[in-house]
Amino acid sequence: MKNLTILFLLMIVFVSSANAQLEVYGRYTKNGKVEPDVNIFGVKKISEKINLTYFALVEEKWSEALK
Repeated sequence: MKNLTILFLLMIVFVSSANAQLEVYGRYTKNGKVEPDVNIFGVKKISEKINLTYFALVEEKWSEALK
């Protein structure tokens, strides 16, 4: 959970400096437990010809990030 909090705070920084979408929700499992889920997608213009595009997905047992 500590890693999730740190990643969430970092994503907020990215969202504030680029065109981005941030999605945060809880998903119910078959056991009735709520699992947090955070998704972020964004684009930041680096120069006139280059954009940085990034995506991150963070769940309780799975995380991935692409740029």
